[in-house]
Amino acid sequence: TDPKALYLVSRGAAVARDDVLTRNGCSGNATKPWDAAYPSCVQYAGCPAAAPVVWCAIDSDHNIGANATLRDQYAYNAIWAFWTGLPAR
Repeated sequence: TDPKALYLVSRGAAVARDDVLTRNGCSGNATKPWDAAYPSCVQYAGCPAAAPVVWCAIDSDHNIGANATLRDQYAYNAIWAFWTGLPAR
């Protein structure tokens, strides 16, 4: 496997995602669409409202994956939308 290709593949981060699911007290692996503006992102349905988990799979065949500028902007916008949508503490 080409090491550069692994950088673009979300599956390499699945272990970290699964750890966050456990630490956030999520149950099961059911997902639902998160935001129509980010169709590659899903929200895990079994997580507490105060500790949501959203997963955005960006892999080598993602429709914007070949364009680094678009990929980075997409990721930035998705992260910003997630953080600003969290409940206030």
